[in-house]
Amino acid sequence: MFILDNKTTLFFLLLFSTTLAHATSDDKTGYQHFNNSVLIQSRLVNYESLQLLNKIHSIEKSLIDPERDQLVVLMKQDLGAQILLQTISLYIDNTLIKKYHYKGNDLEKLMSRGVLRLVTLLLPPGQHTVKVEMTSLNHAVIKRKLEFEKKNDPQFLSLDLVGSQIKLETWQSQ
Repeated sequence: MFILDNKTTLFFLLLFSTTLAHATSDDKTGYQHFNNSVLIQSRLVNYESLQLLNKIHSIEKSLIDPERDQLVVLMKQDLGAQILLQTISLYIDNTLIKKYHYKGNDLEKLMSRGVLRLVTLLLPPGQHTVKVEMTSLNHAVIKRKLEFEKKNDPQFLSLDLVGSQIKLETWQSQ
C-alpha cells in the first residue's frame, strides 16, 4: 500500500489533467467510451449485488418464519364434469410431490364443486413450474405444465379442471 502526501497527489492530478488537455479529440472520445463502459459495468455489479442481498434477505426470513413459504395446492372440478378422475400426479420444479389416488367419495365431492387439498409444502419465493398428470376411467391422460411465481407470503395454487383442460389460479393469504 502506498501512502501519498498532498504534494505527490497534487502532482499526479496535475499531470493527469494536463495529459487529458493535450489529448486529441479521438483520444477524448476513447476515454469517454472507456469511462462509460466502466460506469455501466459498475452499475451492473451493483444491481447484481442488490439482487443477491435480496435473495439472502428472503432466505433469512424463511429461516426465521418458515410459514411464510407455505404453498397449498388445491384441486377442483367444474360442476357436472364428466371426467371420472383416477389418479393425479403433481410435480413442482420437476420433482414428484404427490401422487393421489381418488376414492369414490372424493369423486362425488369434486363433481359437486368440492375442493380437494392435495398438499401443503414449504417452497421458497421465485419462479416455479408445476406439472400435472391426470388419469381417468373414461378419458385419455390429461397433462399440463404451468409456470407461477411464488411470493414472499403463504400462497394458494388451485388446479381447476374445466372440461379436459387444467387452469391455474393463484392467490395469497393475508
